[in-house]
Amino acid sequence: MILDFGFAILDLGLPMTATESHGITRKAWGLGVLCASVCFCGLLAVGCSSRRAGAAKTILKFSIWGTPSQVQVEQLVVDAFEALHPDVKVDIIHIPSRYPDKVMTMAVGGTAPDVMMMEITSYPAFAQKGALLNLEPFIQRDNLDFADVYPLAVDAFRYRGQLYALPRDISGHAMFYNKSIFDKAGMAYPTDEWTWDDFREACRKLTMDSDGDGLVEQYGAVFGDFQTLMWAFGGDVLDNPHSPTRCVITEPRALAALEFGVGLFREKVVAPPEVTRDQGWFQMFETGRVGMFFSGRWMTPNFKLIKGFEWDVTSVPKGPVGRATRHGGTAYSVSSKTRHPEAAWEFVKFYSGPEGTRIALQGGRTTPIYKSIALAPEFLGQRPPENMMAFVKTMEFGRRECYVVENALIADILARRFELLTLGQTQPAHAARAIRKEVEALLASRDFR
Repeated sequence: MILDFGFAILDLGLPMTATESHGITRKAWGLGVLCASVCFCGLLAVGCSSRRAGAAKTILKFSIWGTPSQVQVEQLVVDAFEALHPDVKVDIIHIPSRYPDKVMTMAVGGTAPDVMMMEITSYPAFAQKGALLNLEPFIQRDNLDFADVYPLAVDAFRYRGQLYALPRDISGHAMFYNKSIFDKAGMAYPTDEWTWDDFREACRKLTMDSDGDGLVEQYGAVFGDFQTLMWAFGGDVLDNPHSPTRCVITEPRALAALEFGVGLFREKVVAPPEVTRDQGWFQMFETGRVGMFFSGRWMTPNFKLIKGFEWDVTSVPKGPVGRATRHGGTAYSVSSKTRHPEAAWEFVKFYSGPEGTRIALQGGRTTPIYKSIALAPEFLGQRPPENMMAFVKTMEFGRRECYVVENALIADILARRFELLTLGQTQPAHAARAIRKEVEALLASRDFR
């Protein structure tokens, strides 16, 4: 049985009971009967009039982020749900900026929306603070079966072994590449068999300073994800992503990955930080100034607008121990303070189910968590890019540094130290020691269990 997010239509009306109508019809004969008949008909009329006017609905507040086009897709899901649940109305609250902070403030103040879109980074903090309803009892009661769902999608949203959200997508990074640049250089396109050594060699050939003035017109790639390199080399930052106890970034395999990444910047074959800050990470790819770029399927709507060149995607390169890539993720949670837990659960279950997933795919930003959908023409047949399978494969080897409450703090430490590496202001071994010191101090001061 695949994950069946079916549901029953909620009946939140207040119909007249049989006892009430029986009491009316047992009145005396004569005028009493006439009065009873009039009253009975009146009650029927009131009932009919009430239904014609629209019975009282359960109102759910649903918070989301996103662009105007994303809001339109969310509305399509809401419309489909409301059509099946005529007694429930879902009002979208669009929060386009600083979403986690604003929703957390609402939660702390007791005014959280009934249903909240959750991003994987901020999700653990909401669960820790008790802002989210534990969905495990609902999952068990309704016998949800996750057999058709990629395991990563479910595991990534477990907090202390429990699900406080149902996932919509767990899109991972793939490697976008400019086919026209490769064609002009007479080079074969990247494939799933590429290693990081292949990537480095391609960057060397694609980087161009045509007039020799020291100013590079075209870089091999925009790159900066040292964590992905560490996984491919067999290293990591933490010993356990779900329950970390120590920082392991100073171990040899992690250091080898950092040295490899720093080498790309020393050779000046990937865009340096000052250039990406000035021109923008994905904008450099959009304007044809780099051969390769790493990001997820959410970039597809932007890149569909490119007119100057052809592009496609492939998996991130492999390292000495295999392939890994960073993943993101969006899920839907129910507020622990909602007055309508059943209706909110039904909406979350619908949205995260196959039917809601298929509607969300119309936005072109997500990779379905259902194997039966991800491997079907309805997803793989979407264009561009040609190689849609590259996004699906991220479900198999996607990873994150950790899934704990302090994940954002750890990410900040890494970003700050890794930027110094890209600027040449520190060396891998020194950066690793500094990261270990900061991260282990954080581990010692927080409850990661």
